[in-house]
Amino acid sequence: MVYENVLKYAKEKGMTIQGLEKACNLSNGIISKWKGNNNPKLENLLRVAECLDVSIEQLIKE
Repeated sequence: MVYENVLKYAKEKGMTIQGLEKACNLSNGIISKWKGNNNPKLENLLRVAECLDVSIEQLIKE
């Protein structure tokens, strides 16, 4: 759910997941680990929300 939302908003901004990770100063591949039942750390989720200019709620909603 989180990964799919991040992917959707990244595409809307014209960014790849790899580009988003770089822009947010996250480790390579960290966002891909959010697929399935793996939940991100709040700190990383905040960084992504800021980079995408969306709320955390938008990233975690179903």
